[in-house]
Amino acid sequence: MLHTPMVYTSSNFYVNFRTTFARTYHFISGEFWMDPRERHDWDEPRVNGRMVILPRRFSGSFTTSSDYRKPLAIDTRTSYWRADKMGMDNFSFRFSPRIRFSNSFFVVYQIQQDFGRNDLGYVGRTSDNSTIYMGIRDVSTLTNTLDGLYSFSARSFASIRLRHYWRWLDYKSYHTLNPNGTISPALESSTLDRNINVNIFNIDLTYQWNFAPGSTLSVVWKNTIETSNKAVRSEYFNNLTGLFRSEQGNSISLRMLYYLDYNTLASRFAK
Repeated sequence: MLHTPMVYTSSNFYVNFRTTFARTYHFISGEFWMDPRERHDWDEPRVNGRMVILPRRFSGSFTTSSDYRKPLAIDTRTSYWRADKMGMDNFSFRFSPRIRFSNSFFVVYQIQQDFGRNDLGYVGRTSDNSTIYMGIRDVSTLTNTLDGLYSFSARSFASIRLRHYWRWLDYKSYHTLNPNGTISPALESSTLDRNINVNIFNIDLTYQWNFAPGSTLSVVWKNTIETSNKAVRSEYFNNLTGLFRSEQGNSISLRMLYYLDYNTLASRFAK
């Protein structure tokens, strides 16, 4: 329920299991949940007091993780949900190997793909909020992340993160939102074109030195590239080539945090 006003939003049944095998330290878990009633989404319309009705969903996921004590460990997660109307469904898969080269150096790579069909989402609205446009679209999100950490000593380390986020929305039809939360075909849909292809690439390189208890010195370099166009469903490497031809943003920051112990200072002055 929403708190104000006190109105219905959603209800669901949820069941899960999880276990770790004592001999191998392998971990598995599974989840299943369902919506017995249609959901009332009061956030997606982006206008106070308006909601959109979404169909019931049936969902499941399965997660595995191998023994982290070994030099190579692998995490996986697969999930799927399907609605009982409108042909909505979503498939997600995550694969993440982690390699420990030594007690000082390890690397974690993660790739996650999400693909949803016939997703219903916000498109736009008129200036007086009298008409809200919704769209039915296919949505694909692919995220590649590489994390690395090297410890020079117990007090200092360097870490790096490289992340490429790629998301595109391919609209199939446009609709107007009715006051009761249902949708109707938009008569002026020929003027709407919200297909979008978004790429975000980040590099975060950090060095941190804990030079005293509670006191740190850190240097951070950040590199960012962002692009947006209408080339949906493009080939991955062609998309990546276009991304690296775009302008980049770079920043370097230096921060020192020094901890002052009031009790120690007070005792010294007291003497």
